[in-house]
Amino acid sequence: MSLHFYKSILIVTVFQIGINSYGQNISFNHYTRNNGLSDDIVYRIYQDKKTGFLWLGTNNGLSRFDGYQFTSFQYKGLIDRNYILSIAPYNNDTLLLSYYREGWFLFSNGQIYPYKKVDSLHAKRTISIVSDKGENFFFIDSKELFYLSGETTRKLDFKENYPRPEKGYPIIKNQNGQIYIGTTNGLVEFNDFEVKSVWSNQLSGHTINNGAFDKQGNFWYGEQNKIFNLKNNESFKKEVVALPDDSFITRIEIDSKGWIWAFTEAGDLFLYREGKLLDMDKILKLNGTMVNDMIEDQDNNIWLATYGKGIFQLLLSSNYVSYKLGDKQENFFRALYQSSDGTIWAGGRGAVFFLKEGEWYKYQPSQLAKQEFVNSITQNSQEQLYIGTTQALYLFDDDSIVCLNSDHSARSLEWSIDSNLLIGTYAGCFEIKDCNTTDSIFKNLISTTINHLKYDKHQNLWIASYKGALQLKKDSVIHHYTTRDGLLSNKVNRIAVDHLNHVWLATDRGINRYDGKQWYSYKLSEPYSKHNCTSITSGKTGRIWVGTSGGLFYIDEEGKDLRSYTDIGNSNIYSLATDSAGNIWAGTLNAMICINDRINKEELPLNSNPVSITEVRTKDTVFNKAAHVKLPFKNNRLILQFTVPFFKNPDRLRFYYKWSDSDRWIETNQRYLEFNSLPPGKHSLLLSYSISPSQKLSKPKEYSFSVFTPVWLRPWFLATAALLVIYLIYYTSRYRLKEKHLDNLRENEVQKQITSLKHQALNAMMNPHFITNALTSIENFSYTHDKIQTGKYISDFSRLIRLNLINADQSYIPLDQEISRLETYLSLEQLRFENKFSYSIEKQLLEGPEIIEIPNMIVQPFVENAIIHGLLPSGKDGCVKVSFLQKTQDSLEINIEDNGGGIEVSRLSNLSRSSKGIKLTQERLRLSGQERPVEITNITCEGKRGTRVRIKINLE
Repeated sequence: MSLHFYKSILIVTVFQIGINSYGQNISFNHYTRNNGLSDDIVYRIYQDKKTGFLWLGTNNGLSRFDGYQFTSFQYKGLIDRNYILSIAPYNNDTLLLSYYREGWFLFSNGQIYPYKKVDSLHAKRTISIVSDKGENFFFIDSKELFYLSGETTRKLDFKENYPRPEKGYPIIKNQNGQIYIGTTNGLVEFNDFEVKSVWSNQLSGHTINNGAFDKQGNFWYGEQNKIFNLKNNESFKKEVVALPDDSFITRIEIDSKGWIWAFTEAGDLFLYREGKLLDMDKILKLNGTMVNDMIEDQDNNIWLATYGKGIFQLLLSSNYVSYKLGDKQENFFRALYQSSDGTIWAGGRGAVFFLKEGEWYKYQPSQLAKQEFVNSITQNSQEQLYIGTTQALYLFDDDSIVCLNSDHSARSLEWSIDSNLLIGTYAGCFEIKDCNTTDSIFKNLISTTINHLKYDKHQNLWIASYKGALQLKKDSVIHHYTTRDGLLSNKVNRIAVDHLNHVWLATDRGINRYDGKQWYSYKLSEPYSKHNCTSITSGKTGRIWVGTSGGLFYIDEEGKDLRSYTDIGNSNIYSLATDSAGNIWAGTLNAMICINDRINKEELPLNSNPVSITEVRTKDTVFNKAAHVKLPFKNNRLILQFTVPFFKNPDRLRFYYKWSDSDRWIETNQRYLEFNSLPPGKHSLLLSYSISPSQKLSKPKEYSFSVFTPVWLRPWFLATAALLVIYLIYYTSRYRLKEKHLDNLRENEVQKQITSLKHQALNAMMNPHFITNALTSIENFSYTHDKIQTGKYISDFSRLIRLNLINADQSYIPLDQEISRLETYLSLEQLRFENKFSYSIEKQLLEGPEIIEIPNMIVQPFVENAIIHGLLPSGKDGCVKVSFLQKTQDSLEINIEDNGGGIEVSRLSNLSRSSKGIKLTQERLRLSGQERPVEITNITCEGKRGTRVRIKINLE
């Protein structure tokens, strides 16, 4: 964009965004009583280096903050005021507190109790405590300075050479913990109650009521409204910066970046960094509220304690800066672009913002409606700016604004090879030539919504649409890629091209990468799998940054993992862009975010604080969390509360736990665990956490406890009881078992006799049935045959009757006798029916037929049924095949097959009812313990139908 344009819009319509809208690149969080802080008046802040917790001395007791919630602690005795003016470390697990006009107290394991080593008069007047090495402390009593070593308190008086300043002696530590004390005659070093002057040539005669050492050992201090610096290798002091004339500096602090923080007597706070002086009162909107204390935490964030507005967290250590550029409605950034002169442009709702020479400006032309979203921004070779919105396409030409197209929403803008402007809309792609809109191009190729247009390094045009992605070369489609080609989804939102000319697609199901040969997929892991990937850009370091509906992610240089960037939380990312300096710009619903992409992988958001156990209790008992807890057997419901101090988006923490004898980690989104009905014995629980699914778990925190084992569950008691029970069972049950055995024998014998009688009765019922059928056959035979054949038939029949009578009283007979009888019967039937059928008997046995016993006369009724109802009605010569198959020692299978006309399926169930012999035989087999002893099925053999009867017999 031309300089003339800048001049015109700056004069007429552009206004600078003030410092309160993050114009000075400072992001902060503000916590008050509404967030759980015990009081908005906070005197001191201290961070425990072992656990990472922040401890706050307030007007209403002690507060602990882990980034997620505040926990308050108060002295339970009688005191007039609960004001905590100072906090200092006493030992690894104890804090030393000074109460306003109440003395010194110790805090340990959640309890506050008085500390009596120091003289009560001085303790009640303590304003500030500074710890020395070990359990030695400097403390200020009104204006006097004291030193507590062991149980001895000594007042420090530096005689006439080093009088104290009017406000009292200031205590100053260097980076090594060495103590220095400011006086009206310069700065002195304190060591074993000996003092010696330092920088005496430069500071002699100067009142030092504040000061701080930087990492290089240089000394900074404030005198009136000016900040001075003394370097080790120089013999003079240098004035660095002057505060407003009415300022009087009372305290100087230096953070890890070397930035200078100056506190004034009026309660103002100034920050001097990179040659600029910032009024933090205006940035934080303190409105005259005094800042009482300042610390830098382990993550290099600055914390401020105020007198009436709670605490502030200044995110100076973050790898990103957040800009809230306009009002709430305007902060909806869908479009990002860097023009040729380095200006960053951001399209909001009804407004355009741009960053020029470190300052943000807002341009709000009257042509843009308040609800008109800016979708895309680009610039031509004449530095003219084109802006595509949800309603039209605009050209910013010097001091005029021209609407080029109001028929379609301009979703994406891209310059073609012919230097014509391509516009992606809801209705396809259009082209601007000489500021005139042509008809839709590629309309025969794609007519759906076009989300993004992008050229790769080989001048291929890529089109992202709701119907996949198109690759074009000189208006010809090379390929139309869809899920059939490997895309995760056909809904493609944005396109990026990296330095290797790989094409990256952001879809609503994840990310796809094309290397010119094949597609690769990157899916979001739980719990982010349902997030829509809305935007994507290639960083100059090789990382691919992905914006989603639930936060920012990145793919590292190796291209393996899709990781969550936890710093900025779960903001909805609408747009991404990379500027010429390599910074990543993210447009969200609430702010513009600038991220430093040049950090190493090891510097990406991590946290080294361990899991801290905050409370151990049962339903009605609270235990000392540091001691080994032994739970009673009847009250073994354990509730374990824990947390991790984490001040960057604590909601993103993922906690895990497992028992020491298990390999499986269990995830929980709670900061407590509850266990019921724990078994007796020793238990060891491991607790860990991670910030994102792609990050390794932290070093586990182990917590061990025991559940009391009652007497009746101890091994010696159980062993004794078991022996006694065995003894009693053996001697008291022996007789009963013997009697029961005899009863069973008698019952089995009776049952056997009953079963035998049943078999005999059924056998007796079958014989008359057989004889009746046989006599009927003889009568028919005598009418149709000569006397010789009739006599032979009667002779064979008498032999068969004799066999039946011999075995009539037998329930079981040998198999060879059954086969002999069956052969006699078949020969009779064959003679009777003039050889109209043939028969065969097959045996496949594991032992001799004389050894195997089967129920008496079970085969003949089925063979008779096969001849009478199967073969003869068919009118054809037939065959009956009987086979005896012994597959195991315990079972025998008998198959009776004929090649007659078969049996209708509907008549299978009626067959047993129509044949008395079959019904009796089935009943006899059921008495042998068979649930389904007989199966009758139709068969087809060599194209002929027939019937198969399968009899299954259990052999004893």
